[in-house]
Amino acid sequence: MNLNIIRTAHLLIPPFLRKKRFKAFITVSVSYLNYLCESQKLYRFQINTLLQVTPQVIYIERYLKQFFNDQIRLQEGYYLGPFLNTESAIYLNPLNEVAHIYYSGEAKIDFVVQIPVSLQTQKQQIMRLINFFKLPGKKYKIDLI
Repeated sequence: MNLNIIRTAHLLIPPFLRKKRFKAFITVSVSYLNYLCESQKLYRFQINTLLQVTPQVIYIERYLKQFFNDQIRLQEGYYLGPFLNTESAIYLNPLNEVAHIYYSGEAKIDFVVQIPVSLQTQKQQIMRLINFFKLPGKKYKIDLI
């Protein structure tokens, strides 16, 4: 809907009051309403853009490419093993071996976001957008390329 509020207000003025001074007064009076209408249109466009993005990785990738850079890539995740820290232990006691039980989704990354080094300063904003769109329980990692 393309509504020009200032022009509509000028057309609603009776013909005998259509002087320059009164039109200027009406323009100033209605300008804030025009600003609110334009900001509402912009907000509606942004929300419609956000609603087109689903939690699927391909749609998140498309949105990130559209919003930031075409060099951003999302790839399938990989299994890191039971621990994120792979350094060997300093002291091992073979007498007291403990059987660890690992869950199926433990330390598994579902997808990897590869961003160029030039976008390193916007990493927090990228993380915020990914956290907004991804499904709960999905894990990701951001790598610099």
